[in-house]
Amino acid sequence: MNWLKKILADQSDAEPIVVANHLCRAIEDRLQVIQGGRKIFPFNRLIIRLRCATPEEESTFRAAFGDQQLQRHLRELLQRHEVATWRDLDVTLETTIAPADAPASERFEISYLQQEKPLPDATLIVTRGTAEPTRCPLRDLIRIGRTEEVLDLHGRLIRRNDLVFADQQDEINLSVGRIQARIEFDPARACFVLFDENSRHGTAVERGGRMMTATQQRGIALQHGDLLHLGRARCQFVVPPLD
Repeated sequence: MNWLKKILADQSDAEPIVVANHLCRAIEDRLQVIQGGRKIFPFNRLIIRLRCATPEEESTFRAAFGDQQLQRHLRELLQRHEVATWRDLDVTLETTIAPADAPASERFEISYLQQEKPLPDATLIVTRGTAEPTRCPLRDLIRIGRTEEVLDLHGRLIRRNDLVFADQQDEINLSVGRIQARIEFDPARACFVLFDENSRHGTAVERGGRMMTATQQRGIALQHGDLLHLGRARCQFVVPPLD
């Protein structure tokens, strides 16, 4: 915890360093491992309550932590663990004067919260093939395929597509399956993820000259500028710059 050591260089009491170590372990214990070995932290807001024995000790803890300092360094902790959503973490520090003769691991309480946030503004732009709409704003789930409604052998509706490629005698459009792909928003990683739907001609993402194949089980997290290959059709994933 070099950041605390620097702040407390002139302090004889090293207790905040000990508490900080336990605090970081508590955060690390809440990390979850998902498919592929990646780690996620399924919370975007923390309320940390520190118990201090005296006003002087409270001042020491406030100097050592502080809302912004604590938030910055807990974000750094998540970044070291390669947690994709570390930038979204919001931290509030509360201190109270109370008997604090407990061990360092019990000197704090953490409330873990997941607050709903609006979806990022993102759009699919059709660059090859005939489809409606040609610019498709993304929601939490977008289905992509040929024809608007997909029916089973008995004429029953089994799916409605949101990005609809025309069912016409054209080699590009005919390469798009009626059930081609889907895009889901993953709140844990705060990104849109592309999945193939066992289509005949496949779904892939082109990024920086490299092709990545999507499957039904293994989706691809999309980035601004990605080219989506849907059979022979193509779309571009666009995220407008922040103001």
